[in-house]
Amino acid sequence: MAEQHPFFADSTVLARIEQIENSPKKQAVLNEIKAGMVSSVSQQYKMLWVGIPALIILMFWLRDEALILVAIAVFIFVWNKQRTAIRNKTTVSYVENFLLPVLQEVIPNAEVNYDGGIDRRVLKEVIPKTESFSPNCHIRFNDEKRTEFCNLWAYHTYEDSDGNTHTVEDFNGQVLSAQYLTGLRGHIRIVPTKRGLFGRERQPGYAKARNGESKIETEDIQFNETFNVYCSDEVSSRTLLNPYLLRTLVEYREGCPIAVTMDENTVAVSFYTDCHILRRPSNRKEIESLSLSGEYKKVQNQLGQFYTLLDKVNSQL
Repeated sequence: MAEQHPFFADSTVLARIEQIENSPKKQAVLNEIKAGMVSSVSQQYKMLWVGIPALIILMFWLRDEALILVAIAVFIFVWNKQRTAIRNKTTVSYVENFLLPVLQEVIPNAEVNYDGGIDRRVLKEVIPKTESFSPNCHIRFNDEKRTEFCNLWAYHTYEDSDGNTHTVEDFNGQVLSAQYLTGLRGHIRIVPTKRGLFGRERQPGYAKARNGESKIETEDIQFNETFNVYCSDEVSSRTLLNPYLLRTLVEYREGCPIAVTMDENTVAVSFYTDCHILRRPSNRKEIESLSLSGEYKKVQNQLGQFYTLLDKVNSQL
C-alpha cells in the first residue's frame, strides 16, 4: 500500500511545516503547549499518590464495611471523572495544536471530532457482524464527495457457563466513506475471505448472500480466491468490477483484510489493520515526542494510503 494520492505526496508541504516548526517563536509556543499537556496528565497520577494512602488510612479509621464501600465508590467516581476531564483537555490540545493544523495543509476544510465516528449504518455494512462500536479520530474532509474517516474498534460480549463475561474483538482498524450519487444500481459488497487449515474458504463475520443478493464470480482467479462479491444488480456490479479495480483490491489485500460496500449514494472501505492511527498522546513520553512534522508524516504515510484506495474506487464510478 505504498502508493499515495497526489495531495498527500507533495514534498513541499513537509518542508514548509518543518520550516515553520523550527522557528524559535513556534518552538516556544509548542513547548509551552506540551508542558501544559504534561502537567494535566500528571494530575491524575498525583491523585493516586495522595488518594490511595488517604483511602487506606480512612478504611482503618472507619472500621465500618458499609462506610468503607461508600468511600471506595466515591474515590473511584472522582478518579474517573478527573481522568475523563484530563483526557478531554489533552485531546483538545492535541487536535487544535498538532493534528488539525497539519491536516488542513492538505485538506483545507478538514474538521476533527476526536471522539466521534462515521454513521453506524455505514459502519455496519463494511465491517464484520458486531454489537458494540468504539470509534475515534473522526475526520470530515468537507470535500465534494463528503469524505469521512475514523478509527474503529468493534466487539461483542458473551457469558460462559460460569457466568464470566468475555469480550471478543470483531474489527480493529480504519473506515473511510464518501457520499455522492455513484450511478450504481442497487448495492454491492466485496468482502475478504481466508482459507482454513485444509484450504476451505471462510469469510468470518461477514454475511453470505442476503435477501435480494446474488454471489458473483469475476474473471480474475486471484481476486476470487481473496474476496467474495455479493450484489443486488449483477449488470451494474460487473461494470464496476473491471480489471483495474480487481487488481487494486488484491494488491491492498496483501497488506491487510479490506472490505468495500457501495450503493446509489455511499461508498465505504474498511481496513482491518489491527491498530489505530493518529492516536492522542496518553503519557509524558508521547506528549514530549509530539511535533507538527511528525504528525504530518503520519497523515501522509497512513491516512494518505487509506484515502488512495477510496479515491481509486471512486474513480471507477
